[in-house]
Amino acid sequence: MTLAALRDEGRTRVRLINDGSAADARWRLRVMDVEGKVLRRREVPVTLTAAGVTAVGDFADAELLAGADPKRTVAVFELLQDGKVSARQVVGFVEAKDQMLPRQALKAVLAIDGEHYRLRLQSAAYVRSAWIDFGALDVQVEDNLLDLLPGETRDIAVRGPVDLATLREALKVKTLNDR
Repeated sequence: MTLAALRDEGRTRVRLINDGSAADARWRLRVMDVEGKVLRRREVPVTLTAAGVTAVGDFADAELLAGADPKRTVAVFELLQDGKVSARQVVGFVEAKDQMLPRQALKAVLAIDGEHYRLRLQSAAYVRSAWIDFGALDVQVEDNLLDLLPGETRDIAVRGPVDLATLREALKVKTLNDR
């Protein structure tokens, strides 16, 4: 299942795309500032159409923002199944170059986790477009170019025939917050 929050001319259309059988779920909207203060929250049950698209909302920026600074605010749309987030899309109200993101150090810890490595990313504020880079090392990163919500922790598997010390030395995480 996928969630699509499509922006067009000051509006955000939210659709849930299901390629399986009909299912009950919930969708959640949180409007928050980049430091993590929730300005608005809504959670609604929804029945997902079998092999189809379910429209859940068409929101004007003015409705979502309710007077908040569009440069310091994001809308987080999530699909929840069995109480867990199965799809998410974060929507900004301005171009990435105009968004006022907090400059802060993203905490990144690399450790051994069974037969692979685990990179744990943590941030107290919103992090936009975190890019994980190991340079020329032959490694595979489970997920990349991701956003972190304030207070969120993400664990990412890293696999490759490289020792931990070499990985730690090569690791670089860049974000749009760094500009």
